[in-house]
Amino acid sequence: MKREIPILLTVLSGLLITLAFFTSSAEDSPLLWTKAVNTELLEWAQVFFSVAFLLGIANLVRISLKQISNRHPDAPYKAVLLVSLFGFLAIGMAEIHETEMQLPFTDELFDGGIRVSTPAFLLGEHSLVPPNHITLSDGREFDGWVRSRDKSTDELTILTSPDRQEMKVPASDVTATVDRSLKLWVYDRIFIPLQATMFSLLAFYIASAAFRAFRARSTEATLLLLAGAIVMLGQVPLPGVLGDLTLAWQGWLMAFVNGAGQRAIIIGATLGVLATGLRIVLGIERSYLSE
Repeated sequence: MKREIPILLTVLSGLLITLAFFTSSAEDSPLLWTKAVNTELLEWAQVFFSVAFLLGIANLVRISLKQISNRHPDAPYKAVLLVSLFGFLAIGMAEIHETEMQLPFTDELFDGGIRVSTPAFLLGEHSLVPPNHITLSDGREFDGWVRSRDKSTDELTILTSPDRQEMKVPASDVTATVDRSLKLWVYDRIFIPLQATMFSLLAFYIASAAFRAFRARSTEATLLLLAGAIVMLGQVPLPGVLGDLTLAWQGWLMAFVNGAGQRAIIIGATLGVLATGLRIVLGIERSYLSE
């Protein structure tokens, strides 16, 4: 029964979700109850995902502590990982607000050195992101959120705190902005530079791999070399007719050749997902039950 019950629950859940997808949402539909069941199952899935996420963190901590205690060569890196994990977790929990946020938070990072955020989620006196302390060139100081920046007029739209009044200020008049959110400071000053560094290193790896791969040893390799050269040259602003011709060829390769290949891969992956889903729903695939 340890295997039969999980298989039965998986089959029933899969069939109900599939049935809800193909049934009508009209109020007089006799299968309208499948929509409610589908919604409830999806909410349960979110709970299970959160629990699985916590289990993943616990497993990561267990493995890292074990390697640190065994003086593994990677022990210093594991220690940095744990300190960063729990440090940022503590910072994030310290800035949790009591009001439930109903709308998503969107953020455009830094635009000309000034944080631009969209506080469409502001509710009462609480918000997901604390206001910045803004200083103007005339000496005025106030708290507020920078909602947008008009690049044509170079004006900032600021929502003041706590009265939520909208005002427009020339970007040149803003002399300083102090971000009071520590978690965003860590994200902007530590995580984003590290991410940019990783992507910068990745560019050299790609260039090295391209140098080794782009060798015209066969017809297929020659086509790969030509296509790669055209696409890379299309990223360079070449002058005159050569630039226009390169852009045209690059657009044709990306829209038709690359697009056709991507569609074929997506169709194949979709068929694979469909086949795997059917095997799980029908109880044929049981690898998720472990040994």
